[in-house]
Amino acid sequence: MSQDTLPEDPWGLLVSLDEDSEKRFPIIRPEFKIGRNKDCDIAILNNKHVSSCHCSIIKDEEGVIWCKDTSTNGTLVNGVKINKEQVRLCDSQIIRIVFRKGSSNMNVSYKFVNLCPSDSTASLDATQEYLNTLETDKESSPINTKTKCSTPPPIEVNEEKKAAVTDSGDPPKLELNKKDSIEETLLCQICQEILHDCVSLQPCTHTYCAGCYSDWMSYSNECPSCRLKVERITKNFIVNNLVSAYLRSNPGKKRPEEDLKELDEKNKIDKDMMLPKAKRRKRLSWDEEESEDYSDDDDEDDDDISSSSGPDPLTIALGRFESEFRDLESSVIALKSRSAMSVKSCFVPPTKCRQCPSYAGPSHAVSTRSSFTCSPSTNHVLCMCCMLPMPDRRSESDLSIPPQKCDICSKSFCHMYWGCGCTAGGCLNQFKDVTYDESTLGRIINDNSYESKVLKDYLREKGLAFKDMINTCLDKLDNGTYSAPDTRSARISSCSRTCFACALKNMKDLAFQYRSDISSEELPDSVTDRPNCHWGRQCRTQVHNTGHAKTYNHICPQTRF
Repeated sequence: MSQDTLPEDPWGLLVSLDEDSEKRFPIIRPEFKIGRNKDCDIAILNNKHVSSCHCSIIKDEEGVIWCKDTSTNGTLVNGVKINKEQVRLCDSQIIRIVFRKGSSNMNVSYKFVNLCPSDSTASLDATQEYLNTLETDKESSPINTKTKCSTPPPIEVNEEKKAAVTDSGDPPKLELNKKDSIEETLLCQICQEILHDCVSLQPCTHTYCAGCYSDWMSYSNECPSCRLKVERITKNFIVNNLVSAYLRSNPGKKRPEEDLKELDEKNKIDKDMMLPKAKRRKRLSWDEEESEDYSDDDDEDDDDISSSSGPDPLTIALGRFESEFRDLESSVIALKSRSAMSVKSCFVPPTKCRQCPSYAGPSHAVSTRSSFTCSPSTNHVLCMCCMLPMPDRRSESDLSIPPQKCDICSKSFCHMYWGCGCTAGGCLNQFKDVTYDESTLGRIINDNSYESKVLKDYLREKGLAFKDMINTCLDKLDNGTYSAPDTRSARISSCSRTCFACALKNMKDLAFQYRSDISSEELPDSVTDRPNCHWGRQCRTQVHNTGHAKTYNHICPQTRF
């Protein structure tokens, strides 16, 4: 249909309100369609927020004009959102197909003009007002569409949806606050939508959509909200009934059928179930190596150690110790009331170290760095990396004794004392001497693979190595420009003795500050043109959803809490 020549008998007209556009679309047929499909009367081909057939303007047999929404995201008519509904359309009302405050270049808006008013109030004056309005539209801002027309009749929707429209065409703040406390309570914290087929986690009792949590539990065995280990997943019938009652009272809040169908397809929780066995760490004997790869990339805690090439040896050792030490502790308690037979199944570490006179263990390639010999009363501590004992000399005042514990977490490690044979890079070192695998750079920023790639590309373009960035971060830490997350509990500098886990956690934070300091002029447009995620660096979705990580900028402060 030509946009420049009006047909002889159009009954309506759509005037584009978008920037740099004065297009007018005459309406002839009883049903006028707008959408992304090329067969629509107005085809919007390059906007991903527009549905295939987004909405239709319909004139029925009685001459009443309606706007019918058939989209996924909904349509705004005079600032009131309709979703899968049909409302009466009046002269001079604004139809917003896409309205995104953060991306005005993607907005699609039209003013509807009724060229054949059927009511008794239509007159030559109204026609003259329309002509004046068109002239005003050319001179005014596309968004500020003030007209001199009398107030159109109210849209025929539920009373709770009626609201005045501000001068800018936006829904008033009162309408935005309609998201009442009940709706906030019934939101899934993963998808931020009304719960669907709700499940509860035990023991924390947090609730999520079954489909959303099915996706989450393939990445993590912890609760997305509180990070508590999940022991059981159960259907929450009470909350499901509350959701059903709420949606009966507020049908406009119901999620699109496409979303619900997608969630049902993702749902792997068809009955009360324990956490899948694949997420439980296998018990290990003293000399047994871990053969089961364990991935928990969905955690946002900065002390997670992730590597694309498999679990780090320190991660394996720490996980082994935590699991086995709990078993050891519970077994010791059980000895008070049970027979000694239960001791056979509990984990018992060696009691002799390399410096004990009676030590008869295997020889080590790393020689002992001290001539110290343990006495019968010498206490021993376990190295949290290799799980072998060493004499506890942490309380001695002799400064020549090599460090045995991390300055941050205070856990014991033997690498600086006599050399740990478990980790190539050393499980305890000065912060500046800790070595990181190249794969660490792949998730160094927020555990976000895309943001980390942006940093990696920047370093390559500037001819810098990963080590150059680390040195810059440590220099700025020493001079007070940067701060580390553990500075509150310990005085951290480049010379602090840190274990690998604490070093990586603090280095991730320093790398984030380094990335934040990069000006937008030094980055490509594809990076700087992205809208900010309102969860900022705290966003959980960025960790496991590559599309979300690429679409939104996460090098920004959190604005939603």
